[in-house]
Amino acid sequence: NNSDAGVEFATAAYVTQELIFTQTPIINAANLTLAGTKVINGGVWPYDLTINHNMVLQQEQTITGNLYVTGSLDLNGHSLTVGGE
Repeated sequence: NNSDAGVEFATAAYVTQELIFTQTPIINAANLTLAGTKVINGGVWPYDLTINHNMVLQQEQTITGNLYVTGSLDLNGHSLTVGGE
C-alpha cells in the first residue's frame, strides 16, 4: 500500500514471513507483531513494533520507534538498537 493516509492496524497482526520496510504511514504500528525467527527486510523498521512468542534474531536489527517485548528475545549474537522512548 502506498496510500498517503497510511495503513491502520486496529488489532494485532502477526508477521508470518518477513516485515518489509515501507514509507507509507502506519497507524498503531505496535499492533504489528514479529514471532519466532521472522526478520525485518534490510534490518531497519521506522515504526513501533511488538516482539512476541520467543523470537530469535537472525540479523542486526534497528527499530527507530518503540519496541514491546511480550515473550523471550534471544539476540543470537546480533545487536538490537531501539530508538523509541
